[in-house]
Amino acid sequence: MIDTFELMNQMINQMQQKIFVLEQQIKEKEKNDQIIKNELNHFKLLLQENIQYKSKEQENIQSNLTTPKESLNQTLITSDLTTPQIPTKEDIIKEEGSDTTTNLSQSPLLTNVKNKCFICGEVLDSAQFSSHFLHHQQSITPQPVTCFAKPLIPISSINPNIKPSHQNASNSSCQLTPIVLSPQTSSKFPCPLCDVNLRTNDLLIKHIEAAHYKLLK
Repeated sequence: MIDTFELMNQMINQMQQKIFVLEQQIKEKEKNDQIIKNELNHFKLLLQENIQYKSKEQENIQSNLTTPKESLNQTLITSDLTTPQIPTKEDIIKEEGSDTTTNLSQSPLLTNVKNKCFICGEVLDSAQFSSHFLHHQQSITPQPVTCFAKPLIPISSINPNIKPSHQNASNSSCQLTPIVLSPQTSSKFPCPLCDVNLRTNDLLIKHIEAAHYKLLK
């Protein structure tokens, strides 16, 4: 069994060693802190010297540039009085807009568009097409309109009460049956198959195709 006195001695020795180590660490730390403080003071002095040097250089530069700057401003003022006025952005837009308008009216993309007359087959520019077609309307006299219908079944089978008024109506359903519609002086165009009055030859042709020769499925 360990004696109490010896145990106490061991504890005291350990404490003394620990205290010694801590004191050494404090001394090292104080030494390092002093080194850091010295470096800090050194850089503070360098900073102050650099700031003073910079301020002096700025004063020298400003004093050297004062006279040339004033003369440069005077030169710019006199040059503005002698040089012609530069066009503004609005002036350029106005000029380009006017040129664009004239160019569009004379553009070959618009004037060279070809249109084929469906009456005589002549190929014309778009600018000439309207006057050319108006000439046709004024010069062409009314001509008989011929409707070529191709019935698939006899007309009598559609409506037994309808009596064909043209000789080919009762022929074979595979043949073309021409119906000649003479120009009328009145405003009525009677259907030769059912005596319905229509206003124009075009409506009469559409009526015959729809009512009497329509494809039945």
